[in-house]
Amino acid sequence: MGVFDKLSNLFNTSSVTSSKEIDNKHHKEDAKEYADPLILGALSTLDKHSKKAFLPELLSRDFTLDAKSKISGLGYITKDYPIPVSEKYGKPMQLMLQLNSDELTASTQIDIELNFEGLLQLYYYQDEVLCRVIPKSELIITKTEQFQDSQHTNTEVLEGLEGLEELVITQWSSSNDYPHRADFEDLGIDIPMSRELDRVMRSEKKGRPISTHKLKGYGAWCQDAVHLEGYELLFQIADCPELSFNFGEDGMGYVFIAKPQKITDVQNINKQNANAVIFVHQSI
Repeated sequence: MGVFDKLSNLFNTSSVTSSKEIDNKHHKEDAKEYADPLILGALSTLDKHSKKAFLPELLSRDFTLDAKSKISGLGYITKDYPIPVSEKYGKPMQLMLQLNSDELTASTQIDIELNFEGLLQLYYYQDEVLCRVIPKSELIITKTEQFQDSQHTNTEVLEGLEGLEELVITQWSSSNDYPHRADFEDLGIDIPMSRELDRVMRSEKKGRPISTHKLKGYGAWCQDAVHLEGYELLFQIADCPELSFNFGEDGMGYVFIAKPQKITDVQNINKQNANAVIFVHQSI
């Protein structure tokens, strides 16, 4: 072996040894932190209060009139369920969210019972929000028939969507979700917070709700927690510039649905059952 080979091996060995020493030091520090009974107890408490949230994979595409689950874009319509018109402004409303119950229950990742059957749609126009459920029996009309039966033309609806995106949900993944600190008191969680615990919670990804689009789980509140007796969070919509709506700076939209009743065949929830679905939005 030449002199340069020996020197090379020497430098490589020193580098490896140094790296291992650093890793061992970090492991010892982690072990010391996790040995703290207060930290272990806090992590155990958070695990007990965790629940599943389901995260959508989104595909940006051209506006398509179909019954796919989607965020923003074109909502499915029929003769009996045309594009809703704002009572306050007299303009066609824009789709914020569309969830197809058959798609959700068909997903192997989603193991929850839904509170609705059919197509749940959330529409808005400026400060006005409307929610409706199109029954499954109506989800068979062709696109051509839908637009012919609609009281508004394709062009009129698309005018308000120019330069924006339709995000169709292609599949779902599940993840453990944790309550926001603003929920701790309501849930009876008493954890003495510290800098060390906060660091461990960050590294373990525990103790904070998921702050992206999601089905179920805990609300990632921008302000105070929203607790509505008899309701549960159905969907959280995170603000992003590609959508046809926004909730303010770093805002969130929360769709709450009444439980345990199942909502079926409701044309206009706001009128026929004003308490079935509640929409709340916040910003920092």
